[in-house]
Amino acid sequence: MSADEALHRLADQARFDPANVAEALEQGSPAAILRKAAELGCSHLIKAVKYTKFGINVEFHDPQKALELIGRHLKLFTDRVEHDERCHVERCHVHPCTSASTAKPRERS
Repeated sequence: MSADEALHRLADQARFDPANVAEALEQGSPAAILRKAAELGCSHLIKAVKYTKFGINVEFHDPQKALELIGRHLKLFTDRVEHDERCHVERCHVHPCTSASTAKPRERS
């Protein structure tokens, strides 16, 4: 699977409206649900179809998670790392004949 295909699938998951298969959901048959989803070209968006004591449960992929993954790919949510200026090596003066363990800090100007 290419990166573009993966992004297209995530976009489908983020945009999917379960109302598109609502008519099939009312019929109450897993086969009807899957047929309708296949007709619409969205069967890959169904995560699971299960029988429960309350009837049929259709689980779809999480659109919020799909949006999060797309956002990470597009670098919309960047983690920031703060660096302390006092820890930079440039502030220490190390003479070539001296070891780094005996380095003395530069005086501030």
